Amino acid sequence: MKKSELRQIIREEIEKLSERFYVDDFDYRASHGKAPKGRGSWAFTFEHPSSRKYLDPWFAPSNLTYADAKKAAAKEAKKRGAYQAWALG
Repeated sequence: MKKSELRQIIREEIEKLSERFYVDDFDYRASHGKAPKGRGSWAFTFEHPSSRKYLDPWFAPSNLTYADAKKAAAKEAKKRGAYQAWALG
């Protein structure tokens, strides 16, 4: 395998990693004693990628399912340059 091919593979893998999005729901579970699910008003916070400080809470549009709220949070995180969110309890 040529070096240029290997570099291309590495670049592609890094790009895939940066496109992944993770929602941590530990705080929600600790606060409510159960996993987040169903419809409701969902709030998330994001970590600023360079400063490692949490950004102001972001509220998903009203009455979304948790799954849809996570998708909306992923879009918002991408705008903010974040790769992870926390579901707030």
